[in-house]
Amino acid sequence: EPTIQDNAPEPRQPMASILPPETLIKVREVDELAARLPLTAREALSNRDLGPLEQLAGSEAMSGDRLRVVERVRAMVAIDKGQDRGEALRVLREACKQASGRGLIEQSRSHLALAIGLARTGAGLEALTETLEALARAREARSAIAETACKAFVRVLYERSGQKTEAAAWE
Repeated sequence: EPTIQDNAPEPRQPMASILPPETLIKVREVDELAARLPLTAREALSNRDLGPLEQLAGSEAMSGDRLRVVERVRAMVAIDKGQDRGEALRVLREACKQASGRGLIEQSRSHLALAIGLARTGAGLEALTETLEALARAREARSAIAETACKAFVRVLYERSGQKTEAAAWE
């Protein structure tokens, strides 16, 4: 007759003993990429230089959400450089459409990126609408970080339009 001891799960092996070494190297590369991508994207936007971001984009570990981040940053840098703004906004709008089938945070990020792009082209009211959409998705996801980012951008939009009282309400 079987005992409880017979049905006990086997002790878990450490990941390093299960995965082959080449897989562990790829896992480390993905982790490094995930850690570097936000900072590299921020630098690309502030310096209007896509070079380091393009290097990351060429990595084998770059896929899915990470590639979507790169596409959004490319579009925003194109807007900043005065390149084909219509095409850049199309890319950002398309990212919003594609995000509708993904998680709420991805939707929030896509709408916020579009809002930033719109604001940089002078479409303040449309930028505000997209920012509020991003804020709604952030709140739905219960992400304090995403919500804070959206509220900060609403504040920026109001400040840029000279509406200091409305801006202060978003602090």
